[in-house]
Order: sequence, then C-alpha cells, then structure tokens
Amino acid sequence: MTNSLEAAEAEAAAIAKAPRITLADIERDISKVYYLTGDKIPGAHKRHIPALKCLTICVVVMKNEFTVVGKSDPVEPENFDAKFGKKLAYENAVRQIWALQAYELAGKFYSRL
Repeated sequence: MTNSLEAAEAEAAAIAKAPRITLADIERDISKVYYLTGDKIPGAHKRHIPALKCLTICVVVMKNEFTVVGKSDPVEPENFDAKFGKKLAYENAVRQIWALQAYELAGKFYSRL
C-alpha cells in the first residue's frame, strides 16, 4: 500500500520552485504520537461502545508541546481495521500540521513584502 503522505510529498517536490514545508520538516517536529480507540473515552455510554471501538484517534505532540488530533472512523464497523485506522488517523493529523506550518511559512513571506 502506498503511503499517501509520501506520494503527496514526492509530487510536491517534483514541481516545487520555492521554499515549502516538507514531510521531513513535519516529522522532525513531532515529539510523540499516541493512538487510542474511542471506546477508551472516559464516561462513554455503554450503548455507544460498539461504534466507538471503530473510531481511531491519533494525538501528535509536537516538540513545542502543541498537540494535533487526527481521526479515522469507517462508516461500517465491518470495515474497521486497527492498523489501517492508525495510518489514516496519523495522516489526518499530519495534513493538519502541514497546513499550520504552511500558514507560518506564508507569514514569513508576507512580512518581507
């Protein structure tokens, strides 16, 4: 299975002509990654536990202690796969980080105008 983050990185690198945020930049700034399933949510109602077991949550702690939360959740419980859920939740978090770091880089360009 192709890692969609790596595929996006390769495509962006092939056309880049100016400074940009790379996947390596993002991964270098990550301090720790935690995963949990929704059924571990404290106080979750008993009848929601079957649905929450399919929710994968990825908490990424950056080196500056900022946290970003990614998630994945299949529509049908029969489609749940823990490994794939972690992959998708991580990618969801990284894409959010990518946008945040791109915003910061854009601010640097703007301040030079």
